[in-house]
Amino acid sequence: MENIKYKSEDIAKKEFTPKETACSSGSKEYNIFIDTIVSVVEKYGAEILEEIDCAV
Repeated sequence: MENIKYKSEDIAKKEFTPKETACSSGSKEYNIFIDTIVSVVEKYGAEILEEIDCAV
């Protein structure tokens, strides 16, 4: 039991905090993806909704 080392809470939190990845909301890749999706929806959204409405 003498050999057990205890870590402070601050160190433990730092170790388990996920780092920014391509999927995180602040990353450059995420922002490019969202901008692309928005442009596709703006361009084709109305047309797709009309087709869905006609199919129902």
